[in-house]
Amino acid sequence: MATHWARFKWQQSEGIVINLLQSKYSEHKIRAIIPVGGARVNRLRNVFKNDINTLHTRRPPHIPIHAIHGSNLDAIKADAKTWEVEDEFPCTHCYSKQYLLHVTLTFTKLHQHYKAKIEASNDGARIVSYLKWI
Repeated sequence: MATHWARFKWQQSEGIVINLLQSKYSEHKIRAIIPVGGARVNRLRNVFKNDINTLHTRRPPHIPIHAIHGSNLDAIKADAKTWEVEDEFPCTHCYSKQYLLHVTLTFTKLHQHYKAKIEASNDGARIVSYLKWI
């Protein structure tokens, strides 16, 4: 499992190899300085020759089809802004929470209201299921 820190170290090491290639170091000297494979040095040499903008060799992260994004997320946010909420008593050491004003209002009822609003609007946003909505 790749973490953010591992990704940062990978990008940093690619920058180091490119700097060494710009300084006219040979592949053997680069491999002696840092543990890097020959294929990676050749790839970065080609990147350096062609154009530095081709350095991004990794694919962008795959967005699953069931992910909520774009107009769907905007529709949910717009609906959430219409809820009547009140702030908790402010506290200096934690974030203040917000509570729904009506005691009988539940997330099931809020989702039904959201679903009716999306069906009535016909703006192309899909209706997100209750389990993904909460």
